[in-house]
Amino acid sequence: MSNLISLNNLEKAKILIYEAKTIGDVKQIKDQSEALIHYAKQQRYAIAIQNDITEINITAKRKLGEISLELDKKQGVRSTLLQRETKSAILESHGISRREAFDSEKIAKIPENTFNKFIKTAKETGELTTKDTVSFAKKIIRPIITKEEKERSKKRVKEYFEQKKREADRKKIEHEKQKENYKTENNQIINQIIKQEEQYKKLKLENGFYDSMQKDIFAFIDNYLKSINPSRSRLEAIHNLMKYLRTEANKIQSGNLKY
Repeated sequence: MSNLISLNNLEKAKILIYEAKTIGDVKQIKDQSEALIHYAKQQRYAIAIQNDITEINITAKRKLGEISLELDKKQGVRSTLLQRETKSAILESHGISRREAFDSEKIAKIPENTFNKFIKTAKETGELTTKDTVSFAKKIIRPIITKEEKERSKKRVKEYFEQKKREADRKKIEHEKQKENYKTENNQIINQIIKQEEQYKKLKLENGFYDSMQKDIFAFIDNYLKSINPSRSRLEAIHNLMKYLRTEANKIQSGNLKY
């Protein structure tokens, strides 16, 4: 089976669905799009990409539903053995269950303008799924007997899209709040970094001061040793003093000692 669709040719898949004439052609696209959806979820692709693939899958199911409804009109077709084939037998021969055919027919019954608006709204407000599409179809596709029923059907469609708009507005507000929270957190982090830099500069100045002081002390002791001939015990004391001063100076430079 050749790959009819990929992430790079989703628009071409829509054309193939439109041109498809048989259940087998549509099912091939439907199955490949389902495999691609699974792959996209595993790879954690952006929700926008997943929605684009799901749109192909739902559109293929809509086409499948249209063909399935046509089988009702034809009341079955003749097989090569000139035996009557029922609708269920035809669908099952292509690996399509009654439930899948029923859901596809529901999607196919959604008016085209309403279907396109639903897809667009679902993609803009969150995740597009087959389950939500079928649920939407069941809400609006009901037998319309009277004018009142027709008005109620229109009202249900209007209420659905109004609800989606409210959900989108709510998500937008939550997103803005998250942005403010991130901004506050970032400002706190920036202030901490600035504070640390100031402490570092201060420590660097202190280190420079103590480094200068260390050099002055060493120079004083060296000059002192050169000018006199001290006893052994006094010389050892001075050497110990120098060793102590060097140790303390190294602690200051490494940051292990704070004043």
